[in-house]
Amino acid sequence: MQPTWRPNDGGYYELKQATDGQYHFTLKAGNHEVICSERYTTRSAAENGIESCRTNSATMTAMIGKRRRMASPTST
Repeated sequence: MQPTWRPNDGGYYELKQATDGQYHFTLKAGNHEVICSERYTTRSAAENGIESCRTNSATMTAMIGKRRRMASPTST
């Protein structure tokens, strides 16, 4: 198994090389549930895919939080 990256929320990435030589990464939640899985022809491309997930997931998390705050009723 290749090294994993673990973000602060307990989720992590696994990067493995398949028997056909292609690279495969899996994003898993802290409870080990698969969130996303992608396959690439080169390790470099797989690492770029992981970096894209890191970047975009931070943006999506911020957007979801903002939407929740906007949708939350305020008590007066």
